[in-house]
Amino acid sequence: MIRLIDYPLKFKLMLVPSIAVACFVGYLMYSSYVLSGGAQLLKKIRDTEFPKLNAAGENIKSFDGLLDALQTASSTGEISYLNDSKEKSAAIMDRFESMIEIDPEHKYQINQMRNEFTTYYSLAFTVAQKMTTKTQSPSNQQLSQMQLLRNNYSKTAVAYRDAAEKEFQFTIRDAIASSERAQMIGSVIGAFMLFIIGMLTWLVNRGIVMLERTVEDRNKMLTAVNNELEQEIENLKAAEEASHIKDEFLANMSHELRTPMNAVIGLSHLCLQTDLSDKQQDYVQKINSSAKSLLGILNDILDVSKIEAGKMELDRIPFELSDEMDNLSTIFAAKSEEKNIEFLIEISPDIPPVLIGDPLRLGQVLINLAGNAVKFTTWGEVIVRAELNKVSDEKIELRFSVKDTGIGLSQVQIDKLFRPFTQADSSITRKFGGTGLGLTISKRLVEMMGGEIVVESIPGLGSKFSFTANFIKADDQSSIKKNKFIALRGLRVLAVDDSDKVLQILKNYLESFSLDVTVAKNRHEALSEIHTANKSGKPILLTIIKYKLGQTDGLALATEIHDMTELSIRPKTLLVTDFGQNEIPSILDNKNLDGILEKPLQKNKLFNAVAKIIGRDYLSTGKYLAAGIQFNAGLVSQIRGAHVLLVEDNEINQQIAQEMLASFGVTTTLAQNGEEAIANLQKESFDGVLMDMQMPVMDGITATREIRKNSKWATLPILALTANVYISQQNELLAAGMNDHIGKPIDPDQLLATLAKWIRPSKTSALETTIPTPKNSAPMPIPDIPGVKVAESIRRIGGNVALYYALIEKFRTNQKDVVLNIRTALTSGDLKTSERLAHTLRGNSGSLGAETLQKLAEQLEKNINKNELADLESLLNQIQIEADILIANINLSLAVRSS
Repeated sequence: MIRLIDYPLKFKLMLVPSIAVACFVGYLMYSSYVLSGGAQLLKKIRDTEFPKLNAAGENIKSFDGLLDALQTASSTGEISYLNDSKEKSAAIMDRFESMIEIDPEHKYQINQMRNEFTTYYSLAFTVAQKMTTKTQSPSNQQLSQMQLLRNNYSKTAVAYRDAAEKEFQFTIRDAIASSERAQMIGSVIGAFMLFIIGMLTWLVNRGIVMLERTVEDRNKMLTAVNNELEQEIENLKAAEEASHIKDEFLANMSHELRTPMNAVIGLSHLCLQTDLSDKQQDYVQKINSSAKSLLGILNDILDVSKIEAGKMELDRIPFELSDEMDNLSTIFAAKSEEKNIEFLIEISPDIPPVLIGDPLRLGQVLINLAGNAVKFTTWGEVIVRAELNKVSDEKIELRFSVKDTGIGLSQVQIDKLFRPFTQADSSITRKFGGTGLGLTISKRLVEMMGGEIVVESIPGLGSKFSFTANFIKADDQSSIKKNKFIALRGLRVLAVDDSDKVLQILKNYLESFSLDVTVAKNRHEALSEIHTANKSGKPILLTIIKYKLGQTDGLALATEIHDMTELSIRPKTLLVTDFGQNEIPSILDNKNLDGILEKPLQKNKLFNAVAKIIGRDYLSTGKYLAAGIQFNAGLVSQIRGAHVLLVEDNEINQQIAQEMLASFGVTTTLAQNGEEAIANLQKESFDGVLMDMQMPVMDGITATREIRKNSKWATLPILALTANVYISQQNELLAAGMNDHIGKPIDPDQLLATLAKWIRPSKTSALETTIPTPKNSAPMPIPDIPGVKVAESIRRIGGNVALYYALIEKFRTNQKDVVLNIRTALTSGDLKTSERLAHTLRGNSGSLGAETLQKLAEQLEKNINKNELADLESLLNQIQIEADILIANINLSLAVRSS
């Protein structure tokens, strides 16, 4: 037998702490086991044994009180004691329900007690009632039977209480015995641990003086490590190859899916240009909107591989949360109506209207969660909420929740969620289908947005998915939609709906419009509120009524209100109907209605409906809104007098930038490309450079690198003008030597803030510059171009309506042959020119506010850049159609202005 002293010194030195740690771990494990057992016993006593004993005792006590009430009623003839006995009886029956929940093992005995009590109380109450009213005296047989039933119930109740008391005492004794055993065994383990450690220490200290290391052992170790590294390299190569194959497959699949989706979008767009009924127009518009949302997701179907490879990037662009929620409502409206469930959206009014973040990714998560909720819900409702969770100086954390009344999930099923290609269980997969990939992507996207996602669910009662996400509060919170609400301030409105949740959401929306809101749940309450308001001298001017109002017809209520001749002012009526109801055509011509609004409720649609009814029809273009703008005077003073070099080849962008800079008191020198920019820098001094990226002759990246080679311009601020603001592209700009970037279409506030951050005017230019007088173009009516955000674009150019007219004229002239020019460049294999033309179209349409054309041009630019030329013809056809429509509308607008 090998003795301990014969082992290597290293082994012996490690033996003492190893055994000590093992003993200590064993002791901790045993302690944890003891504490766990004790906790379970305490939990059992707290949650089961004591409540059961207490309920049994309270039951007997309540029964005694009931007997007293019945006896008092019989002897005194007071009816109130009979009513008191009813309340005590109801309390006893409720306690039976709670006893079954606490003690399901004795459900049979509890039900027996409940039956005995019910039988006794029914007879006893009848006897007491007869004796109280003195109408008829009970028979001796009834009194004997009542006595027998009371004794039987008392015996059963006492027996149940005694059994509960015994179980309680037994559990207490078990806990005490367990504690005593733990103390004894713990002492034995501690003593044994000290003995082992002492023995090992004594053995190790006997003459162990040197470490045994051999070259052979070291070589063996190095050889083994080298073999493992080689194997790991082979594994990494195999994994990289597999990842490449998967990415290629997903890319091909994404391409195949995009092709039919482009057809859906293009054909639905063409259909919208034809003569359609209002319902057809609504349906096709929603098809087009939903298809665009789906296309946005399909274009990013490589999300999984991007996330796994760490290549996923989040945009940081301004957006309005209400727009994303309205889009969500549009997507699921038809399916919700088809399943006859309510789809509700509620946005907390304290959320800032404009946020900075990635609306596409946020929408992707919300669409996935809401889609699952609608899919797994067969009755009831789906509620999507957005609430303010945390606020700091710049960051905002929002909490989103999607709650349904669907099939629910068990804890086992919840544990399986968020795994790729996995659903709750096989039976659900067979019934509902799906890959289970959406929740995995959603979880990772939420984590990228700095939040977390959690699930709460009860089988059969529904589920609630909630997640947090971080955004940046935009400096400019001047939302056009918010400004419109001021026009409705103080208008008295009555909302009528039989659903508390719908009524609360409707009330919140209306109050956010600065309206004075009153609510009612039925016909009686509605008529009462109207009469009360009329008498107070502040009559209700508008009623918003649900079409299917319980057993009441909302249309009939509207007619009744319309016929109230005693009112000083007869309120107008907006009827809220379920999405796609067949009855809508029959009520469109009803003279008692002033408007119809289809569910699901959308804040913007509700506002437009209310505004239209009271004679203020605000369209999405904002053509009735003032386009004036005010800039931060402190920032303007910092850059006033500066002289900058504007490097831009596009004529429209040149004019926009020069006009904006002039309004800030900044003079400009123009260069058409990078070579001209370098030549201008050699001729004169500038306080900064605004550099476009894609230009002929020499692009912005190349020009910046050349400029930085000269030490004379090492500190010269160079700011990029670009529509590409992804993180990787920003890094490329910084690596080339640029200081910052300004996004296109150019936002005046961002332009001003970025200039103030980097540019300081020289003393000479500051003295010589004459500040131009800002143009006030507010009296000039702004053009009405369908599908174009005219008011927002005019705001971006400082409210200069005349400049906007000049821009659309240049767009009509410069972009009329853009598709032909791109096709010519592609045919000749000149991808660089075709990409630059697409980039120019993207920037120009964005400057005008033509978002549909801007997005199509952006997609074209991306496809050319990635050399994905297979389906360009379909995309070019869509661009041609959009461009022709836009130019036709521009011609009409310019003709109206001339006339």
